[in-house]
Amino acid sequence: MKLWSICLLLISGHSYGSGPASNSDAGQKLYEEKCSICHEKRDPKLHYQKTLKAQLQKYAPAIGINAKQKTLILNYMLPKAKDAKKNR
Repeated sequence: MKLWSICLLLISGHSYGSGPASNSDAGQKLYEEKCSICHEKRDPKLHYQKTLKAQLQKYAPAIGINAKQKTLILNYMLPKAKDAKKNR
């Protein structure tokens, strides 16, 4: 049964671990690993999207965050920001 599920995923064009949840997980992991070099983990809900973007733009080069990693981090943080539009 498990082999059949894997084959179905491959045929449908999906790979194990892909999709929005995995991207968010990857962004969270990067945020926790890279950003905690200089400060403790901060709750994105306490900050506005504009501030989160500006801070990441400012500090990313100093801690070795590339463009792809920056996108993953923003995809994790921005939906949780103080001013993010929430699905109701």
